[in-house]
Amino acid sequence: MNGKTHIIWSLALGVLVAAFAHASAIMTAQLLLIAFVAGLLPDIDHPKSTFGHWFKAVNYGVKHRGFMHSIWAIILLTFIWWKLFSPENLFLIVGVSAYTLHLLLDTITPSGVCWLYPVGRISGPIKSDGILSFVVLILGIVLFAIAILFSFSLQLHIF
Repeated sequence: MNGKTHIIWSLALGVLVAAFAHASAIMTAQLLLIAFVAGLLPDIDHPKSTFGHWFKAVNYGVKHRGFMHSIWAIILLTFIWWKLFSPENLFLIVGVSAYTLHLLLDTITPSGVCWLYPVGRISGPIKSDGILSFVVLILGIVLFAIAILFSFSLQLHIF
């Protein structure tokens, strides 16, 4: 998947968590920032990714969709984020969920994800530049819009 798709799905996730948690505006902004960063973080090992071109040292000797796209990275980052965010569990939930969502979205592409790196690659049929990828992006935009509407309805006590 491309960066736009990862961003929109991660932000939709962040809005939903904020809505269900009845988060304040400041907390919602923080959750969205964490969702944005965590949703793009797995591609830090790719030189053309949003974060990859800023952290070029990470790209040397590291295979894209290797360790950073595995359950081992999720476990490691969960531990690190738990230590960083232990006072605020919502940050941990959004961070780990957005990171995992990125991997799930990449799993449905032909390059797939090696969940049990270095073995066990799982892949799917959706090319990152194909029409189905565009459909996944549109579904993410629809989910994002529904999440925002749901968030407003909770604030207005409609549901």
